[in-house]
Parts: sequence; C-alpha cells; structure tokens
Amino acid sequence: MDGMSGSPIKLMICDHLIVGIVMRCKEVVKEETHYHNIIIFDLGGGTFDVSLLNISGGVFAVKATAGDTHLGSEDFDNTLLEHFKNEFKRKSKYDISGDPRALRLLRSACELKVDSLFQGEDFSSNITLDPWPVEKVLKDAKMAREKVDDIVLVRGSTCIPKIQSLVSEYFGGCQLNKSIKAVAYSAATSEQTKDLLLLDIAPLSLSVAMQVDVFGVIVPRNTTIPTNKSRTFTTVEDNQTTVTFPVDEGEHTQCRDNCLLGKFKLNGILPMPCGKAIMNPGR
Repeated sequence: MDGMSGSPIKLMICDHLIVGIVMRCKEVVKEETHYHNIIIFDLGGGTFDVSLLNISGGVFAVKATAGDTHLGSEDFDNTLLEHFKNEFKRKSKYDISGDPRALRLLRSACELKVDSLFQGEDFSSNITLDPWPVEKVLKDAKMAREKVDDIVLVRGSTCIPKIQSLVSEYFGGCQLNKSIKAVAYSAATSEQTKDLLLLDIAPLSLSVAMQVDVFGVIVPRNTTIPTNKSRTFTTVEDNQTTVTFPVDEGEHTQCRDNCLLGKFKLNGILPMPCGKAIMNPGR
C-alpha cells in the first residue's frame, strides 16, 4: 500500500505505541525493563486521548485508552467564551452577546483575567478541570496512579501551563516528560519495530445496529486487536432472506449518537419464520 506521497507504507502504528518506541530509542525505558507503565496524555487542536502503555522487554501493550475525539484547543476557546460571557452577565448585569468588541476582548483574554471588558466593568474568574479520562484509563486498566512510572505529554495543546499543572498535580507533583516529539520522530524509528511485539486495543466499542436505537456490542472497547468476535442474531420478519448490518463505533446508548463506520449486507438467508434463522456476523 502506498501513502499520499507515493512512498510505500510498511507499517501503521498508533501514536501511543510510537511514544513507547521513542522512549525505548532514547533509552528512557531500558531494554531489560520489566513492567514500565506510561501514561500518554495526547491533546491537540481537535482530539484528546489518554492511554496507558505497558512495556515489558520487547512487548509494548496498550492497556486502556479514553478521551474525546472532538476536543481540542479551539473547543477550549469556544467553551471558555460562552462560560465567561454568561458569568460576566450574571456578575455585572451586562450582556455582551451583541458587542463584537467585547467578545473579541473576551476571546483573546481567556487566560481567565479580563480588564476593562465592558463599560468600565472588570471581571475575573477561575475554572477547574477534573482528572477526566485519566481516572477512567487507570480504572479500566485496574491500576493505581502510584504504579505509573512516566507521564508523557504529546502535541501542542499540552504546552498550556494549566494543563501541565493539572496533570502533574493529579500524579502527586511528579515530573512530566515533555521532550518527546513522538509523531515527528516515528519515521526514524520504524526500523526499531522489527523485534518488538506491539499490542494495541480498540479505543471504542464496535457494535451492530439491529433495530431503531437497538444495537449489540461485538467488540468491547479496550479489546486487544487484532481480534475475532462474533454474536448471534436472528431475523425480525417472516421469510426474511437479507439482513443489513450497520456497524457503529462509540459508547453512547443510542445508535444515532455513535459513529457509523459502514454497512454490510448478508444475503442468502433461508426463508424461515421470524426468529428462526440464526446469523453470526464476525465468524
């Protein structure tokens, strides 16, 4: 398979495994190390992921991952703008929604202190960010935070001082590893993967939609991949000979809130009364 540049693609590796490989190459994690646990805090312009990676000898295993595929620095700006606009209205009784100048000042000043924002009114406030997906990752991996050996910050939005202080405080004030340019460094480390066992996981559950907002999970989130899973389904109409299976990705309880990856059609089902035909997608 060739990439967009026309160069052949030898191997596709997710970001969190690349971080582990880079740390091995830079000898942050020694080759003989057993059970070195790394939290990878990956926050960019549009996505946010936290992963727990375990390195033991030549085995790199992702134990759990969580995050938000629609969260990044632009979302911070928009959320802060809305939050402080409402807060300013509550405190000063002025609504700046229709004042472009005040909105520009507020957007550019989301260091959480705004001077002379509107008609001489000064305003300041604070927000907090709870420990979020980090706790979920540790819970899913059944690991105490004290067992984490390294915390690695990846991508541009982790340069925000408040993000760094929140992560450091959550892990008891430990030092953060901010020097690894993991994704950019990956090309130079591709040859280093030859003798390594890389075990990734499915970050979100894969489900098959059966009826309106009724679905069955086939591959639960945090399942080691590649994998082979199946689940038994049956027909919902008499003499049904064709079934279309929409495949969704996500953790929401309703199908419409998850991401539709695609559909596949199963033909050639023997005509039978409703509920008699047995199908096992995935086998």
